Amino acid sequence: VNVCGKIKLVCFDKTGTLTEDSLDMEGVVTSTNQQFSPMVTDPSSLLPCPLLYGMTTCHSLTLINGQLLGDPLDVKMFNSTGWTLEEPGEDTSRFDVIIPTIVKPPLAEGQDGVQLGIMKLFTFSSELQRMSVLVKTLPSHDSKLFHVYVKGAPEKIRKLCRPDTVPEDFFDVLSSFTQKGMRVLAVGHRTYITKHELSKIERDMVECDLEFGGLIIMKNSLKPETT
Repeated sequence: VNVCGKIKLVCFDKTGTLTEDSLDMEGVVTSTNQQFSPMVTDPSSLLPCPLLYGMTTCHSLTLINGQLLGDPLDVKMFNSTGWTLEEPGEDTSRFDVIIPTIVKPPLAEGQDGVQLGIMKLFTFSSELQRMSVLVKTLPSHDSKLFHVYVKGAPEKIRKLCRPDTVPEDFFDVLSSFTQKGMRVLAVGHRTYITKHELSKIERDMVECDLEFGGLIIMKNSLKPETT
C-alpha cells in the first residue's frame, strides 16, 4: 500500500471558541403540498402558517422581570418572528382554562385577533431529539380540540410525518444547509381531538401522524478575530 500522507495535528473546536457563543437566524423554509418554498430570511414576514405557529409556541421560554429567558436557540427563534409572549398573573383562568403562556403577533400586522395559548408542553428529550406542545387558538369554543406542534431534528420529525406531506427532495434540501455548517430544525404539526383530560395526554399520543411544516435554519458565525 502506497503512503499518500499522514496526519500530524488534529484541532477540535466547540461553540464559543472560534465561533460566537450563540446561533443566529439564517432563515426558514416552509413546506406546502410536498413542496419546499424558497428560503425566507426574515421570519417576521411570514404569513400565518404552521411553521410560524410552531416557531412561536414550541419552546420552553419564560418571562422573568420582563426578560425572555430560556434556551438561547429558542430565544433567537422566537424573537425573529416579532411575536410577543405573555404569562398570566394571579388569575390563571383566562378564557375559562388554565393557560401557562400566550403568544401573539405584533398589532402592526393586523393580526391582533390571533392569540395562541400553550396548553401543555412536552419538554425536549435528547433521546427523542424533539419537543412538542398542545396549543389552542383563543378564545376557544371546543375544549377537546388542540393543535400540536413538534420541533426537533429533521430526520426524526420526518419519520413522525405522513409520507404524503414530506417533500421528495427533503434530504437534498437538508444537505444543502448542513453541508454549509448550518444547524437545522424541522417542525411537524397536526390537529388533535381528545376525549382525555389534558393532564392525561401523553406525548406518544400526539407526536405521530404529523404533517411536515418546514425547516428552521440557524448559523453559528465565526468571531471577527477568527476571520
